[in-house]
Formats: sequence, structure tokens, C-alpha cells
Amino acid sequence: MTTPCLRRLFLAVLVLPVLLLSACTTSFEQNVQIIGPNLTKEQWNAQRDVLLDKSSFTTRGEVEIDLLPQAHYGNTNTNTQGSAKYVYQAKPNSYTFAVTHFMAGVLFKVKKGDGVPGVELINSDGNKYNFPSEAEFSKAVQIPISRLPYWIMGITLGDERDVRSDVSGRLEQFNSNGWIVRYYEYEKFGDFILPKRLIVTNAKVGTIKIVVNKWDL
Repeated sequence: MTTPCLRRLFLAVLVLPVLLLSACTTSFEQNVQIIGPNLTKEQWNAQRDVLLDKSSFTTRGEVEIDLLPQAHYGNTNTNTQGSAKYVYQAKPNSYTFAVTHFMAGVLFKVKKGDGVPGVELINSDGNKYNFPSEAEFSKAVQIPISRLPYWIMGITLGDERDVRSDVSGRLEQFNSNGWIVRYYEYEKFGDFILPKRLIVTNAKVGTIKIVVNKWDL
């Protein structure tokens, strides 16, 4: 199966069930001051070091996907919105990222097993599609799945551009290979101050809005 076909397949898996959902959206204002608790620069650096060493964690929350109509994926309707629940569960050398809705059930699930390079995509019908590596998955669907937990944690990995913090020292936004990640709110989760609301945007793909509700770290 060619890469364009895989991309259309993933977006169909992602979008078509969402068309069934009611429009339960979360408001994200542009160009507003970040709210929530803060740390000193030294504390932010210390927290980042601790989080980078975390190999087991779970985060849960809400996700809203808005794919741009100018993203050309054949006949797939990419101009839609909808909200759902996400769960990202990481273990050493493996992870599962699932998006569900209380009416439609599982919209899609991405899995990487321990000790294997491949990534598996499971759609709402239970059909499975295998990719030989994370790089091939990201190339096919244009979503860098391995970076997602770092974005949700508010962590930069050193190769981002245009990194910017607000006047209080909280990470405000950065560019990761065309994906613009913007932060709007922070909250205390256990021993950590972590992003609560963020928007991830790619000019060629669309926008993903994330509201974090829980961390198990």
C-alpha cells in the first residue's frame, strides 16, 4: 500500500467516526496570557530532567481534531471538528495511544510493542495496519506520534525552533518540524507543574486541541 493510501486510510479512520460526534468543543483563545502556577527557571530545568527519565506514565484528557480542507487526502472529508477522550499509556520501550468517544467507542488506537520497531494502527472496526517503524508511521500519517507525550508534558528536546517562554518562565510555544505547539494553561499534577491546555497546529495537516485531565507519573 502506498504512502498516500496509508495517509488517506488513517485520516478516514480518524475523521469518519468523528463526523458522528456532537460538536462539544473547548474554547482556546489566541494571544492570551498563560494562566496557572509557575516555577523558577531552576525548578523548570529540574522538573524537565526528572520527566525525561520517566519511562512509565499515563495521561488522560480530551482531544479535538480539526483537519484542514486544503490538506489533500483524496476524497476524505478533512474539514470537520469533534471532541473525544484520549489515553496515552507509556511503558519502557512501548506505548498505547487510544482515542475514544462514549457514543462511538474506540475511534482509533496506535500501539508500539516492547522490543519491536513497528507501530500498529487499529481502527474503529478492529482492523489492524502495521508500519515497520515510528518513522514510517509518522511519514505516512504526518503525525509524529513519538513526540506527542513530550509536547503534552511541555518538554523541548533540543531540535525545536522559535522556542518562546512567557514573562513568568513557562514554555509558551515552539516549532517542531512544522508543528507549532502553543500552551495556554498550566496546572499542578502531583509533584509537577504541567500543561493543562495546548494547541498543536500544522499548516499542511490541521489542528489538534488537547485538554489534560489527569497524569499518573
